[in-house]
Amino acid sequence: MENQIEKDMISIFTQSVSSNFEDVKYSEEKINNLYNDSNKEEYIRILLKLIMYPYNENNENKNVYDSTLNRNVKVSMLISIKNFIKKSIHSNLENMELSTDMCIFIKHICLHVLLDINNEDIKSLQKYFFEILVNLLEFNICDDYDYLLFYIIILYINDYNYIDL
Repeated sequence: MENQIEKDMISIFTQSVSSNFEDVKYSEEKINNLYNDSNKEEYIRILLKLIMYPYNENNENKNVYDSTLNRNVKVSMLISIKNFIKKSIHSNLENMELSTDMCIFIKHICLHVLLDINNEDIKSLQKYFFEILVNLLEFNICDDYDYLLFYIIILYINDYNYIDL
């Protein structure tokens, strides 16, 4: 079942970067439906998995989506997650639409990408992971760990001169 959801999501996000206006319009509607669905957290997990999958050496589907899951599609996925988080924060300041566990999961993935990944393809997406992380830290500070994350981000920016992020 998850494989079918993955294929559907790749199809939707591939259409979102199409040069055909009708495909883009159709995909926009489908993406909005994903984030309005009660399973939106599971969909976000799948999106993050798809973005990261080729870099997990243990993944048996390592090369399955190589022909369709290019950088533009991954950027589209990341921007959709970022926009959902921003919209969620600004439209509902008292209560985030994502669970605390999901926020922690997303923060973990973002930090992993920013600090641990050596793959150039993923490093080229750092800007988007950074924006997601900052948006989550803006609103969803769960514990002392998040303050530590914020401090690490500041050090990261200073050490690597990522002012343009």
